[in-house]
Amino acid sequence: MTAPELIATYRKSPTEQTLLGLATHFRFEPILKGTIPADLNFEFRTGVVNELLDSFSLYDVKLIRSLFQEEVNCDRATWGHGNLYQLCFYLYSLGQLEDVFILYDAKYNAPNMDTGIMLDRQAITVGHEVEEIITYVESRFNEYPILINKYPNMLADLKDLQLNPDYASIATYSQFIK
Repeated sequence: MTAPELIATYRKSPTEQTLLGLATHFRFEPILKGTIPADLNFEFRTGVVNELLDSFSLYDVKLIRSLFQEEVNCDRATWGHGNLYQLCFYLYSLGQLEDVFILYDAKYNAPNMDTGIMLDRQAITVGHEVEEIITYVESRFNEYPILINKYPNMLADLKDLQLNPDYASIATYSQFIK
């Protein structure tokens, strides 16, 4: 299967079942290259990520989230994060509030300092005002208190971004990331 074929197959039937079947092609598969940990499917996953660049849409969000999770798994095992920034761009561009948590997790809970530094904290806002993200996170914490334990510093980090923005506006950051 090629990257364009995988995307076309997903788009024909964007169900969880289809995604599970396709994930075998891009799932993080740890291997050793000598003594260095690597990922057997990294190149294929990179092909899929690159193929999506000119045509991704909200229709692809589940595929993008799945690719993102496999890339996070790869980063945590191999310290290789080749596709994370591009996938962050896709998620930021799609603007789905629920992606705040996976983007935050990738940046702030990465054992690899390079990953934490590379990922922009502004991306966590998924194209929304920081105040809106804070309100959203607070509502999720109220609805699911277990999230507070998983993300104990999230509100403080978001409030720091609110007080000390890295960019003058969402438009400035959006232009930068594109």
